[in-house]
Amino acid sequence: MFVRLINSHLQGARIFIACFISILIFAAPLSAQNAAPEQTTAQKQNSLPDYMAIIDGEEILWLDYIDAFNTAARKTFYHGEVSQQRQLDLQISISNDMIEKQLVVNEAVRRNIAIDETIIDQRLEDFDKENSTSESWASHREAVLESLRKKMLNNILEQALETEIRKVDEPKEEELRSFYTENIDMFTEPTQERVGVILLGVEPSALSSVWAAANEEAKRIRGWLLDGAEFAKLAKLHSTEESSENSGDMGYLHRGMLSESAQTAVDKLSIGEISEVVQLLQGPALFKLYDRRPSVVIPYEDAREKSADLYVRNKTETQWEEFISSQLISASIEYHPKILEMQQNLKALNAEEAKKQQEREATAEPAQ
Repeated sequence: MFVRLINSHLQGARIFIACFISILIFAAPLSAQNAAPEQTTAQKQNSLPDYMAIIDGEEILWLDYIDAFNTAARKTFYHGEVSQQRQLDLQISISNDMIEKQLVVNEAVRRNIAIDETIIDQRLEDFDKENSTSESWASHREAVLESLRKKMLNNILEQALETEIRKVDEPKEEELRSFYTENIDMFTEPTQERVGVILLGVEPSALSSVWAAANEEAKRIRGWLLDGAEFAKLAKLHSTEESSENSGDMGYLHRGMLSESAQTAVDKLSIGEISEVVQLLQGPALFKLYDRRPSVVIPYEDAREKSADLYVRNKTETQWEEFISSQLISASIEYHPKILEMQQNLKALNAEEAKKQQEREATAEPAQ
């Protein structure tokens, strides 16, 4: 794993040398149209803060923060304009990740975790030789090698401590049985219902007259069904749901796969029954219940292996989360004002989006 970490940083360094530093302007959403005028590297560096945060006296450099953000942005934002909310969300996420990583590194140093630096020395020596003929290498060599060494060491320390924190002893039989009993839902096959649907698709923004006509049509179809018409044939003829190709049969579904209003309607049905007309966001719908399989609890003997796997996974995650939480509580963290401003802006945008979502749901209510 340590070798992979080192190789990853060397690959990053090759990009670093080719581009030196790629800076994104944080003030506006990302897009080709609103990109800032080109600046020289020196101008960009001089206009940037020195640090993103200071953790127990250790600075996280702003340039490292931008480098991490740029890397994440390339993987996250593929094309088109990026909203300010999405950009801020990623910026805050990256800052939080970097702070947590620094906390782990600081604790690893405090614990005097020993690592073998020989492989790092060898890789950096090879990397130095590979770039020795580059014209720009000589002027950047010391800074790049120093930065690489620090990042490699920090990542190895982080991984070493995480491995130590996540270490879990072989669980005892009583612990597994207790975990199984306390988390019985994890070992229960949920109720499954084989459901058919006839959906008369209507755009949510359509006029009320369009919705009214669709509802009348749904009532007529329900009448035909109650008079003995075949659900499968009518689903093929009238349904706009993709299951119409399978005569409206959606197969076996478990709770959570249907919308709340659809599930409520299906819950009231006995096998073979047809629902009342159900108002969905996509249009009025009729449901038929073909079969219902009750939930089944898997016996402990059959679930023991799964119980052991889940117990260990849950234990390691809990130990790691508790460790990070304790570090965040005890650490002295100073955010740069720009990060605090981003946090406030994101909070405001999230509150605005939540309000809009409530308004959309309230508007859609009559059609549900």
